[in-house]
Amino acid sequence: MTTDQAKAILAIYREDLPVDEIEGGREALALLERDPELQQWFAQEQQFDHDFGAALQEIPIPENLHDTILQSALSAEATASEDNVVAFPRRRFYWAAAAAVVLAAAGLVKYFLFPPPVVFPGSEFASVTKFCDDMAYYANSRFALGKFTSDFTKARDWLTQRQSPVFKETPGAIVEYKGMGCQSFLWGSNRVSLVCFKNSSDDIVHLFVINKAAFEEMVPVDQLQSMQVRHQLETGGWLGNDENLYLLVGSDPEVKIDDILTNATQV
Repeated sequence: MTTDQAKAILAIYREDLPVDEIEGGREALALLERDPELQQWFAQEQQFDHDFGAALQEIPIPENLHDTILQSALSAEATASEDNVVAFPRRRFYWAAAAAVVLAAAGLVKYFLFPPPVVFPGSEFASVTKFCDDMAYYANSRFALGKFTSDFTKARDWLTQRQSPVFKETPGAIVEYKGMGCQSFLWGSNRVSLVCFKNSSDDIVHLFVINKAAFEEMVPVDQLQSMQVRHQLETGGWLGNDENLYLLVGSDPEVKIDDILTNATQV
């Protein structure tokens, strides 16, 4: 069984579903136990499914949804009859229309607001260099924010609730800017926080935060603080006075981080 085949099977796996009821389920779980990269993907996929389900629960049902579905079904049924097309029995048609609306809406929400977790290339997650490369890779990928807010304090509280590393006080280098939102995700077995904000040019900049204990090596401070281009994006960071490493990454090749990085590293 290949990794892609295992992912297709594990994407529908649930702990409450007997594994023997899933074709290839046992083989996929066996491969999961042996493959660290697949384990990382699976953990992110499970978190994604949990967040997606929680978000759907928070979506209010419009008061007129029933009437809208009913009217659409009646209209479609009338059109089908006029065109001499065989139609479902009325009751079945209403349920089919309702199911189609719900599935289509859920599919659109999932596609636009809940893209699949970003899977990082490779399996080693211990060096600062790889972390910088992977965060630029993440910033270049399609991802969703877990919370939208312009308030850095609210972003910090949201991340803290998810046991994700974050600043105790908003770093002086970004405190003047307007926040956009935040996200928490796994890099290997280490949790990373992402805070997005807009700089003085109204460009989006990403601030990634990770605990320094994630790295087996001594952090190369000079290399970290120097601006480097990775995956066509400017990157650069600093060590905080707390237990965290902070990394700035632009959102586009034209986005500059020099001023913010200079302010951060001069503190």
